[in-house]
Amino acid sequence: MPCFSNAPNPDDPHYKEWLTQVEALWDAFVHVVDYYFDKAGESVPYPEECDRETMRSWCNPLERYIKPAKPANWSRNAEIIRQILLHLDCDGITEIQLNDIGNFGDHKFRRGALTPNEIGYLWVQSQCFSAYRNNEV
Repeated sequence: MPCFSNAPNPDDPHYKEWLTQVEALWDAFVHVVDYYFDKAGESVPYPEECDRETMRSWCNPLERYIKPAKPANWSRNAEIIRQILLHLDCDGITEIQLNDIGNFGDHKFRRGALTPNEIGYLWVQSQCFSAYRNNEV
């Protein structure tokens, strides 16, 4: 299994290059997620607020999703996640790239720039990352 790391620190000489690459990866990931949720007539679930406890809960596939902004059909969402997984696999998205997406979200959170809606995308990322790690793709 590959090793995973955190994002480079802002003072790291590779940070700017990493940030440019991962921002593009984030945008592409959000586009895929939006497409499949829209196609299913659903919206990406997200929490009411963006605090550390909520983010930790939503970004951990083994925990319950606290403080959702509105009720979600979690079993239907699991079907949508499966379609997203197949799309990402077809596009050649790797665990390393999914890890970078998660690191990017954490980076935004630490800067105070992460929104509750973006935590919803990180929820999808955590579901996909977990499926990759468990060889469910």
